[in-house]
Amino acid sequence: MHPRDADATLAGLLAQEHFDAADASPWRAWKVFKRFLQFPADCEDDTASFQCHVSPTNEGDTGLRSVFLRQFSEAAGGFWEPFGGVALELEGKIRGRRALGDQELWSFDFADLLAFEQAVEGLAEFQALCNATVTDTEVFYQDA
Repeated sequence: MHPRDADATLAGLLAQEHFDAADASPWRAWKVFKRFLQFPADCEDDTASFQCHVSPTNEGDTGLRSVFLRQFSEAAGGFWEPFGGVALELEGKIRGRRALGDQELWSFDFADLLAFEQAVEGLAEFQALCNATVTDTEVFYQDA
């Protein structure tokens, strides 16, 4: 998979699973994203991230903005230099105020991809996302 085509690949996988942005299931989106991570990418290195921003809403609820990200990199003088990435962004809300915080996990901080996935799934913020009413979804490629 060429990195610049990766957003279309992810969108295609979501479509195969009948993922409906109007009635989005964060758990189904995560399962598809995990499959997407298994596709080989035409780059020197890639990594995955789960990022979640939590904020109160004007209605007294808890807003969640979460991103499942696959970042593509190339070698640059002994380091990895990101050149782009594909994100699946989900925004939603849960009723009432919750004791949740911002999170950012990267797969390179774990022994392997499975350990990363298990850590994400164990987060209270991820569990809240899976139970949230999703208000917006987007899949996009972004240059670094």
